Order: sequence, then structure tokens, then C-alpha cells
Amino acid sequence: MLEPINISLESLNLSTLAPMLIPVIGALLILAIDIIKGGLDKTLYVAISLLFLFIDFNAVLASATTFSADGTIMGVFDM
Repeated sequence: MLEPINISLESLNLSTLAPMLIPVIGALLILAIDIIKGGLDKTLYVAISLLFLFIDFNAVLASATTFSADGTIMGVFDM
């Protein structure tokens, strides 16, 4: 039989997931705004999406030190 795989939360680098979650949260916010208050101008949606892309870009730049350790690039499982 196969043995279960045990992954500790310490080895799972959750801060590397933040740049991927920011656009998802922005998209859900745009959908929620459209459902609650329909018929808004398209420039509002463009402005919100650009705001979340700017926040995402800053998160990627801020997490650049998280991805590198001793000159090596680290991923989600620190590999």
C-alpha cells in the first residue's frame, strides 16, 4: 500500500501564494460589485482591476526576498 504523504505547514511556504490570491480576490470583488449594483460604468471595473494589478505587482516585488534563500530560488515547498 501507499504510505500517506505528510507535509508540515512549516515547509509549505504560504507567503508565496499571496501574489496569486490578490487577483482572485479582485475578480471576486468585481463580480460582487456587478451583482449588487449592476449597470455601472466600465471605467470603474477597469480602475478596480488596475488597482488590484498594481497591488499584485507590489506583492511580487515585496516577496522577492521570500523566494530566494542563499542565492537559490525557493518555491512553494522550499525546493
